[in-house]
Amino acid sequence: MTNRADSVRRDFFSCKDTSGANSLKTLFGIVLVCLVFSAVVANASPEGLEPISTFRLETSAHWKHGPIVVSGDKNGNGRFQELTIEFRDKKLFVPSNVLAKIPKLSNGIQISSEAGYREIGGYTIYTAFTQGFVSTPQLRDRFVIAVSEKGGIKVLP
Repeated sequence: MTNRADSVRRDFFSCKDTSGANSLKTLFGIVLVCLVFSAVVANASPEGLEPISTFRLETSAHWKHGPIVVSGDKNGNGRFQELTIEFRDKKLFVPSNVLAKIPKLSNGIQISSEAGYREIGGYTIYTAFTQGFVSTPQLRDRFVIAVSEKGGIKVLP
């Protein structure tokens, strides 16, 4: 013989309505729990973007090319007012028309280089400005500046 509690429990999981009042209370309880859980998740602390304002990054001395130093500074409007790239005893200043294109909310910088071909500029430094969050691995924005050993500066697509 089964008691009423076992019957209600069994009917709840099989979605059968044997007693209208108890099923309605159970349904109301489930809806209430879902609403409370939704409110808690909706009020979770969002991750904020922290844009870079001033920085200096230096790579270790490469056996052939030496260290690379990339440094920059923003003005009060959040735009870069200075960006220098130093390598092989050269110090190159990125022109203001290129600085104006760097996204204001950049919060990541990557530096890479390649030996390159002398005919098309030679040794090249790439500086990538990125925008993204730790909680989402994909980047929202990316802006790359290429500087060649011959002094050429260009923005890559």
